[in-house]
Amino acid sequence: MGSCSSTSGATIPACRWRKRWAAEGTDLVVSVNVSMLNLVKVDAADRYQQIVADNGVKPRDIVIEITESSVMSEAAHALNVLARLRLKGFGLSIDDFGTGYSSLAQLSQIPFTELKIDQGFVTGAARQQRKRAVVETSLDLAHKLHLTTVAEGVESVEDWQMLAALGCQLAQGHLIAPALPGDELLRAVNEWRPPELHTSQ
Repeated sequence: MGSCSSTSGATIPACRWRKRWAAEGTDLVVSVNVSMLNLVKVDAADRYQQIVADNGVKPRDIVIEITESSVMSEAAHALNVLARLRLKGFGLSIDDFGTGYSSLAQLSQIPFTELKIDQGFVTGAARQQRKRAVVETSLDLAHKLHLTTVAEGVESVEDWQMLAALGCQLAQGHLIAPALPGDELLRAVNEWRPPELHTSQ
């Protein structure tokens, strides 16, 4: 099973693409950026459940991404909705991790399934010790919280190799592929080959 991301607010089109890709034999989990403003209403979890049902996919096929800064400013209002989304089977991702002033207490209370490390820390981390330290610490935290880990902004084989060595599970960035329209994705997936890793002598 693979993973791909969709742009902000595109839940219905993302569901439709996911169904089409599955019909063509490729089973993908689709991530959708969602504003916290859409998650503070009491019926939000039911609305998202209805959207996926109406478009022929399951909640487990969709990961809802929320940026760290918005999570921490609205967490008290949205905690109940986020918990209900998890109970319904949706994945929950904290996006751009490391760019805000997150409370670890709140992070431990919100039922996230995925942590995405911001590209500002990932790009060039193999050569910059301070960036690498942030990446290592974020991955260690995610592993201890049993969260899937995603690195954003992977641009070089060196960064790819470092992330693999540190146990990062998923990556996105131009080394893998640029952003693609839905009708070009399956061709890119089928043609893609992992970067060749360098071994030390």
